[in-house]
Order: sequence, then C-alpha cells, then structure tokens
Amino acid sequence: MKKTLAFILVCALLVSAFALTAFAENVVGTHDQNNSVADGVSDANFGTGIGSTQTVGVSVSATNHRYAVDVTYSTPEYTLPTLTWNVDTLMYDKTAHNLDQKVTITVTNYSDLSVGAAVAVDEKDSSDGLNLTFDATNLTVDAVVGTIDSAGTAQTKTFTGSLTAMTDETLKQVVDYYTIGAGAAAVSAGKVTLATYTVTISK
Repeated sequence: MKKTLAFILVCALLVSAFALTAFAENVVGTHDQNNSVADGVSDANFGTGIGSTQTVGVSVSATNHRYAVDVTYSTPEYTLPTLTWNVDTLMYDKTAHNLDQKVTITVTNYSDLSVGAAVAVDEKDSSDGLNLTFDATNLTVDAVVGTIDSAGTAQTKTFTGSLTAMTDETLKQVVDYYTIGAGAAAVSAGKVTLATYTVTISK
C-alpha cells in the first residue's frame, strides 16, 4: 500500500511540474456522439483524406545572469633617491630608486556577461613632476563562455600605470621639491601621497 501511494505521489508531482495537454478530436466521423451508424463517414464521403493540424509550443524564460568581478592591485611603495653632495667630484651622489616600477590593476571577470572597467587618477600635486598615467582608462573584460556541462575560463584585462620618466636633472628637481621646496609641507613621517586612483566596474 505504501509503495502504491508513493508511486501515485510521484506521478502527481511530475504532472504538476510539466503541464501536458491531451484531448481527443473527431477527425473522421463523430464517434460516440450519435450512437448510430451516422457517426461513421461513408466510403463515398471519405474522399482522399481528412487532416487535423495541431500546434506544438515551448515555454521560454529569460536566462538569469550573474556578475562577479575581482580587482587585483599591485602598487609599488616608491622611494626617491637620497642625494649627497660629493666635495671631491663636485656632484651629487644618489642612492637607488624604484620610480620606474609599474602599477598594475588586473580585473578578473567571472560573469556570463562582459563588464566595463575604468580607472581614474587623482593627482595630489600636479607641480611635483611625478605624474601617474595608465596605458588605458577604459577596458572591456569579456564574458566567461560556459555551457551547462562544460565550465568556462575567467577572463582578465590589466591596466598598467607608470610615473613620469626621470632624467638625473628632473630627478633632482623632484627631490628638491619635496625636501626644500613647496612640497616639503606635504611630507609626513618621511612619506607623501603622490596620487590616488579609483577603479569602477560597470555593466
């Protein structure tokens, strides 16, 4: 009894999940309507054939898209060189610096739709001679191409930023600006903020 009840329950669930339209149509004759021989079509009246056309449809619903995006930042801690006057050479000796290192921003898209990425720079002091610029300000990161039974691959795009290229002459000007010049007031605990940048993700 329990097995029979379970089977009936499963059948009921299947019927409720997928609607099924079933009906009978009198195509030739009118079977079971008049309960007489008149329900049948005579050979003479049958002709070459009688057709019946039905429509088969399918219900369609929109795909549920989802977005997930990561942004990975790689920002160097820049160091200006220390200048020391050499009384023998009558020149400045300078320590090493890393102003040629790059800022990188990697945008990784896990979504099934493409996304836009934009970077905007806010220079804190445009007079210091050290400007941060990126190789692009707007990028499109492609959608992940996956199927129902096959996983796709996350898509990435990268912004690359650089500081203004320095010669020894311009390098000394920057050092002077932040040690004895107008920029000295912005230095706190031996550091100064050159710029900030903001990454915006859009669809």
